[in-house]
Amino acid sequence: MSNETESRALALAAEYWQIVDAMRSGEYDGSEEHRELSAQRTVLHDELIALTGVTDRKAMYGHCRDLLRSGA
Repeated sequence: MSNETESRALALAAEYWQIVDAMRSGEYDGSEEHRELSAQRTVLHDELIALTGVTDRKAMYGHCRDLLRSGA
């Protein structure tokens, strides 16, 4: 990955991580905000697939965690 691609992947991973954590908190269950977060997560997930090649939806959260821990 180029530096620009790595930076983009890290930014997307951080945003993805935050959205999933917000959704898991239970604060937004059944609300319009939850649907909006879900839509944002889907867009981020698709962008992350294009950058990282990780296609397993359940694995993406862990992959984002690993990306953020490694810094690249």
